[in-house]
Amino acid sequence: MASLTCSFVSKASSRQRKGRGGRCQQGICYSLVSSARFDALKDFQDPELLRTPLEELCLQIKLLSNIPIGEFLSKAPSPPEKVAVRDAILGLQRIGALDASEQLTKLGFVLGKLPLEPRLGRMVILAISFGCLDPILNIVVSLGYRDPFLIPLDNKSRNECNAAKLKFSGNTNSDHLCNIFALKEYENVVKSRRDGGVFSFCRKHHLSSSTMRMIYGMKKQVLDNLYTLRL
Repeated sequence: MASLTCSFVSKASSRQRKGRGGRCQQGICYSLVSSARFDALKDFQDPELLRTPLEELCLQIKLLSNIPIGEFLSKAPSPPEKVAVRDAILGLQRIGALDASEQLTKLGFVLGKLPLEPRLGRMVILAISFGCLDPILNIVVSLGYRDPFLIPLDNKSRNECNAAKLKFSGNTNSDHLCNIFALKEYENVVKSRRDGGVFSFCRKHHLSSSTMRMIYGMKKQVLDNLYTLRL
């Protein structure tokens, strides 16, 4: 699943929110930014096509048509820079998703069907061959969304959070191993179906329950896709 990173809105978006707040009755709208920050905001938000990586979009274009990728994207209302399109195509060719003539390979077809960034999808495909799908998939879905651990404000909670990370990583200081075992333990709690078990587990280990629920859902979705593709 592709997701946009959090960023400040534009001035136009801020004013639009003010307009929405006044539809029912008169009131006051507060924007939680300083005056200096507001003055530095862009007048209008950049189109999403100019803010996201193009590799996944390029694969979708090739799945739907045989039109050259650059020609297809040039018809967009706000087309991306040619150098960005070129880099995306080269990146897909480098991982074997496109051939030299920009045609989909068998790997590219599979990657286009997975709800993952192409390089992460390739990790999953290789993990099947090496017999280590579950731990690699735990890493991939964690990288594909965001860090599941909360960021405590006080020193005591911060130390407890670091201790939880160290425990999950087996004292290796590896973020990847930490995510593998954190998600594995979360799955065990979900499958046990204990009342309040998920929230208690997340609170004890300083994990975001909403993030863990999203990551777990992503993992199940990818497994369903792999089953559908008979991989």
